[in-house]
Amino acid sequence: VGVFLVVSLLRMLFSIALPPLLVGCYAVVFLLEFFVPPEFLAVAFDSGGVASGPMTAAFLLPLAQGACTAIGGSMVTDAFGVVAMVAMTPLITIQVMGLAAKLMQRRKTETAAPAAFADMDENAIIELYRRAFMGDNLYWMITITDRNQSQKFLSFYKTYGIEVVLSTLGKGTAASEILNDFGLEATQKAVLLSVVTGKVWSAVQKGMQTIMLIDIPGTGIAFTMPLSSIGGKRQLEFLTNGQPFQKGEESVLKDTKYELLVVIANQGYTEQIMAAARRENAGGGTVIHAKGTGMEGAEKFLGVSLASEKELVLIVVKHADKNNVMTAIMQEAGLETKAKAIVFSLPVTGTAGLRLQDLNEENT
Repeated sequence: VGVFLVVSLLRMLFSIALPPLLVGCYAVVFLLEFFVPPEFLAVAFDSGGVASGPMTAAFLLPLAQGACTAIGGSMVTDAFGVVAMVAMTPLITIQVMGLAAKLMQRRKTETAAPAAFADMDENAIIELYRRAFMGDNLYWMITITDRNQSQKFLSFYKTYGIEVVLSTLGKGTAASEILNDFGLEATQKAVLLSVVTGKVWSAVQKGMQTIMLIDIPGTGIAFTMPLSSIGGKRQLEFLTNGQPFQKGEESVLKDTKYELLVVIANQGYTEQIMAAARRENAGGGTVIHAKGTGMEGAEKFLGVSLASEKELVLIVVKHADKNNVMTAIMQEAGLETKAKAIVFSLPVTGTAGLRLQDLNEENT
């Protein structure tokens, strides 16, 4: 505010026209809109009214009029425009702060990750170290929100370095009689899926509460599940996309009889994936259609381009067979094929419906 007040006074002193200043400053304001995170953008425009409140009208405007009279200027052409200049202050300063925060986050994520991947085998099944609490572990983050809020959440995630997100569709389960009473239609949901580190999740969780206001009923929910393994070093780099991550010692899960394999592949290659999995004793799978964002990073980490239309193949396999199934999928439907499949696993702590399969294996 002080800087733009000085600019207004200098404009009177040197008889500088007001329109070029306003047009130039607002051009900067609207140009910054394309690069600033949405949460900063909303605060910037809302703060314009605060800066031009009682203090400006009661003190700064008379000050400008007095200064104009003292130097013999025109009250109409020279003193006019102080409020307009002052009101523009937060629009520029807050957006600049948002742009700076975005660049700092991007620089941090681009430089923090490489050391963690240096000693990893290029094509091995990487068992991810697990601790009791959030640390540098990796998690599968699932967010469920209204479809009209999905773009807002995607933009929010980008500010935390979460670039690779899969989106699929769902439907709310509110009773139809309740919807009819309020004259509402059935709620259409978006399900957002991404891989995050423990530290990133901690920051995102706080941001959801303070910025996205996710605790307000109806806004949505988000939760995480730990990853137990992932197939390939490059695939791990791509999914984390530069998030700060430090891999600990490799270990295996205890007391886990089954694991859920999640295969992300280009659309139309499910049969190729399932054929590879069945050759290593896997059963059936479930396919979910999704759309990916952040696929442009594939060229950097994977050396290939990926289509945005995806299929998510979910396969429950025995823990003892997991590595063989993952290796088969990587070899027959991996990055060197048209399927471009990426596979990782999640621990399964309990099952139902697989008892007959277990009995058959015991009898044989």
